Amino acid sequence: PPPHHDIYSIEDLAQLIHDLKTVNPRARIGVKLVSEAGVGTIAAGVAKARADYILVSG
Repeated sequence: PPPHHDIYSIEDLAQLIHDLKTVNPRARIGVKLVSEAGVGTIAAGVAKARADYILVSG
């Protein structure tokens, strides 16, 4: 998928997830991360942003 140039922080991601779930409360929101050093810290932030699932690829 293309990178989203409107997401620069975990807070931006959390706001996007909130907005999507407001529009469709039954939506399952997933976030795909690239496998690299430090991905665990980023994944923890994504989980706190309330994503329903996280896919670590690579």
